[in-house]
Amino acid sequence: NYLHVDGAVTEDTIMACGNPAEQNLSSEFVLAYAGSLWPINGIDLILEAFSRLKEPTFRLYIAGDGMLRDNVVRAAKTDNRIMYKGMISQEQVLEMFQSANVLLNIRLTSQMKIPYLFPSKLLEYFATGKVVITTAIAHVEKEYGKFCYVLKNESPEALANLIQMLHQIDEDKLKATGLQAQDYIRNNKTWVQQGKRIANYLDAMVNKN
Repeated sequence: NYLHVDGAVTEDTIMACGNPAEQNLSSEFVLAYAGSLWPINGIDLILEAFSRLKEPTFRLYIAGDGMLRDNVVRAAKTDNRIMYKGMISQEQVLEMFQSANVLLNIRLTSQMKIPYLFPSKLLEYFATGKVVITTAIAHVEKEYGKFCYVLKNESPEALANLIQMLHQIDEDKLKATGLQAQDYIRNNKTWVQQGKRIANYLDAMVNKN
């Protein structure tokens, strides 16, 4: 017997993100990433894919730090559509997410051969109610695939094509996908809900014996 608890978010986080359906986005199409700038997080893949998107309305916001920071800084100097925000507060991260159309959760599966994952960043992304692109790392596609867009071919061309596809989708449809994910997190992945699962599991194990 076992119970898989893959993380959670606080209810305050969901409240702080607000309702994306009520947020008026600009005419730009903004992609956002926040986290460690490590190779395993697909930073170079994101930058290479973005370089293939030639429309001036595309934007890429990146926040965080790590060994690939210089790559991000160089890309931002070369392409004024890229904004590197450095290390920012949690409040600023949420503000960045609110201004975005799509959030990027790129964990390279070729470098992470694991059956389960603690997807804290992905759960935070879902809590915002924004559309998410994610790789199929560990159990992510099985549990969360219907709430996001899964990048199965981890190549710059495939990621760029997926972003272009989302760019063509009606904004209301994208918002509906994001809201569905947010509702799932609210009903299943807050720490209150996860705490109840743990308590019920332990109670069942005690009574079983």
